[in-house]
Amino acid sequence: MLRILLEIWVICGDARTCYGSIPKLARFLKTIVLGHHLERLPESEREHFAAIVAARLAQRGELVVDYLRLNILAKREVTA
Repeated sequence: MLRILLEIWVICGDARTCYGSIPKLARFLKTIVLGHHLERLPESEREHFAAIVAARLAQRGELVVDYLRLNILAKREVTA
């Protein structure tokens, strides 16, 4: 028998993170936020895509990302 034990939690509170420059924001977006989108792009286009997203966010007047972090821990338990 296979059982999967899940533990899920959200870190709430002020998740707004401000970055001092567009390159720093782009690096954060590439690492944390845009992973699923970047997987679909060729490696050679990923930096440029993240930079474009960061520049568009910067047009709002702030280098800020507001997000909630969802943590999931899954353990597979096999019993005879």
